[in-house]
Amino acid sequence: MGKILVVGGGMAGWMTVLYLNKFFPQYKTTIIESKKIKTIGVGEGTTPNFITFLNSVGIDPNDFESKVNSSKKIGINFKNFNKINTNYLHDFDILGNVNSYALHFDSKQALTYLKKYALTKNISHILGEFENYNTDNYDLIFDCTGLNRTILKQSWTDCSEHLPFNAAIPFTIGETKDKTRTISTATDKGWIWEIPLWSRMGSGYVF
Repeated sequence: MGKILVVGGGMAGWMTVLYLNKFFPQYKTTIIESKKIKTIGVGEGTTPNFITFLNSVGIDPNDFESKVNSSKKIGINFKNFNKINTNYLHDFDILGNVNSYALHFDSKQALTYLKKYALTKNISHILGEFENYNTDNYDLIFDCTGLNRTILKQSWTDCSEHLPFNAAIPFTIGETKDKTRTISTATDKGWIWEIPLWSRMGSGYVF
């Protein structure tokens, strides 16, 4: 049996290892989760493809939604991107998607859910640091460590000089009445995201 290693215990890591376990059962899958890296956990907005993913790996979207402080997302409201006091509603039901909705969720709770589900499968979980682990016997390694780039540091191409925005401040605010759309609001120095959960609003400023 071949072996695949996933490095990174965030959303990307657990989604990757679940997908590999489901569709490549001929490989033994292992995930390494760092003790040092913490989850930001402000709030996450998805596209309808996420519902397809849940179904594909055997997760009931309704069960997932009920346990991660989730709200259904029908689209995105872009405010002030053309000019001040304008809205553009980018709704999924007009795009011909098989699933016409997505989800907003608490990323910490979602991570806990995916991890708990994955550990019921034939997946090995290592809590530790990649640098301390022998990876010679793996056929394929996935780097899911985000900006840490644990494996890909040598092959990374820095394109930051071409980006208009290079920083973000995540935070939470109170509840909102409209829980059906992610809100993106343009400002003179960047843009603000608002992701409505049932108990609070996950938000942040990109600048």
